[in-house]
Amino acid sequence: MNNTKTKGFTLIEVMMVVAIVGILAMIAYPSYTDIIRKTNRADGMASLMKVMGSQERYYSEKNTYAMTLPWLGYDYVTATTQVWSTEEKYTLSATTCSTGGIDVCVKVVAEGRDGQENDTNCEPLTLNSRGEKTPAACW
Repeated sequence: MNNTKTKGFTLIEVMMVVAIVGILAMIAYPSYTDIIRKTNRADGMASLMKVMGSQERYYSEKNTYAMTLPWLGYDYVTATTQVWSTEEKYTLSATTCSTGGIDVCVKVVAEGRDGQENDTNCEPLTLNSRGEKTPAACW
């Protein structure tokens, strides 16, 4: 009779551990990416507030809103005339509100880029000079 005891794991035990880790990863990864999107959303909101503050300063001086962001001192980041948010997760633009011209009401829009375009519930983020924020559930 051989009394040697084998040490180590069997293939079944290793496969069970791999399956458990895989199931945990399937549950955790979507939650992780959702939290990252929510965190990056703060970059878009902060950038919108900063641009709107600049618009309001411009309005107080000139009695009209700036037609483009370079009028406020924002430089284009690329040759495609895009202005990006601080963390470069959003592309910023200024447009007129649905009523009136840009001299009456301005809307600043942050459209997602670099993964944020997948934030379908909160894409795009907007803020206008009347203080209206959309989508409201994301603010």
